Amino acid sequence: MARAEPLSSVERRLEALVGIGAGQGRYIVDWTEAVPADSEVADLRWNPRERTVTASIKDGSGREVTGRVRLLAEVPTPIRPIPQGALVTAADLGIMDLDLLTAHRETVTDEAQVEGHAARRRLDPGRPILARDLKLVPAVERGQLVTIVAGTERVTVRAKAKALDAGEIGQSVRVQNVDSRMVTSGIVVERGLVDVSGGRS
Repeated sequence: MARAEPLSSVERRLEALVGIGAGQGRYIVDWTEAVPADSEVADLRWNPRERTVTASIKDGSGREVTGRVRLLAEVPTPIRPIPQGALVTAADLGIMDLDLLTAHRETVTDEAQVEGHAARRRLDPGRPILARDLKLVPAVERGQLVTIVAGTERVTVRAKAKALDAGEIGQSVRVQNVDSRMVTSGIVVERGLVDVSGGRS
């Protein structure tokens, strides 16, 4: 630290020391002994192995205090058991506080990382979700019955079709109209919906 600062400012300095952005959570230091929050700190040392920080108190005594550092974040967790293979939805999720410094590196920290995914294994309530626990589910699967739309801003036509390809949102897939048997291509715009307005037969 270039200058003395109050002990209360230490948590704001940890982003640079630890190397993990505070935007991912909130830094907390559990000091091993009581020290007035307005005590000035002359030096600050980070121990990544122990996940502790040591502060030298500027009072002429050479006193040092050590504290365990936590980076608390709210992460998604199931609120009920989610069976293997089931699609995970926002209604299945709650939040829990987790120390990111001790959490598994594959821990999912944002609900958006779960959307559109299915459980690779049973997911239990109150436990963090790992990226390896999830698998991406195509918005349209091959052989699935989907809705196709075509038209303009004024007129829109809808019909049922069979998807001949699997695809994510934004990808092109071939579909076969259930009634006419005509095959055309379109863009997946949402789960189970394909826009064939610019498609080719």
